[in-house]
Amino acid sequence: RAGLRQVPIVEALAVRLQLHLDQLGPTDVNAVFASPVGTWMSKSNFYRDAWNPTRIAAGHPELRFHEAGAWGVTNYFPFRCLLRKQ
Repeated sequence: RAGLRQVPIVEALAVRLQLHLDQLGPTDVNAVFASPVGTWMSKSNFYRDAWNPTRIAAGHPELRFHEAGAWGVTNYFPFRCLLRKQ
């Protein structure tokens, strides 16, 4: 289906993602980031509520969304930043 993909992640991220999903509760679209009523977030709400705070907390406010995808994980992160333990 368009817009859906499987992305390999490290175990530490899988644990944090599971905690997030447990707190989020069920959604009607199985979204990782969902609106308060369990539907897809609008793009502007996603950037405001999820993406911008995440990249600022990571210390990389300049990071663009697609740089965090598969290419970014293999090329950007090893050379541009250190992943910190939480």
